[in-house]
Amino acid sequence: QPTTEGVAECLEREQQIFTDGMEMVVAKLLERGTDVYLVSGGFELMINPLAEQLGIPQENVYANRIIFDNAGNYKGFDRSAPTSKSGGKGRVVSKLKR
Repeated sequence: QPTTEGVAECLEREQQIFTDGMEMVVAKLLERGTDVYLVSGGFELMINPLAEQLGIPQENVYANRIIFDNAGNYKGFDRSAPTSKSGGKGRVVSKLKR
């Protein structure tokens, strides 16, 4: 099970590699004033650094949130996050399209 320390070490050790051209596409969209969102079944801890690197505001990131105890040990995940449920990503996208 993950710990805050383990996640931090992983993020430091593993280089994030984007698909060729993705950073340019996101930059162009943001430049044009287009809202860009990241909707993921992954965890915020892993997705937020990517969003930051791409210039996507944190409020435009929809992902699961790991809950840690005060010692940094895994306690669970936020079951209220829409992406934590079956079909959740699709529901988020439908909501954003409105």
